[in-house]
Amino acid sequence: MTASLIASSSALLPSSLLRPIAGHANLCPSSISTKRQELDILLSTVKHEMLHALGFSVSLFAFYRDPEGNPLTPRGDNGKPNLNEE
Repeated sequence: MTASLIASSSALLPSSLLRPIAGHANLCPSSISTKRQELDILLSTVKHEMLHALGFSVSLFAFYRDPEGNPLTPRGDNGKPNLNEE
């Protein structure tokens, strides 16, 4: 079995804002099945990638803010979350 890329997505996180302001999703047409029985898989994949494009990603959770705009994760001296540090 060979691996293939069906879709990918990402969110744009400018260093000045540290929050997603734009995103994109890329679906590979040659990897998309038009079979009716695989429609649920296609819809699940599209939803999954759109959520990543909107900024829902494990790597971005530390950048989330509360409704007032305050960081939910403590920040270091550089203004960014202390990731992978003890």
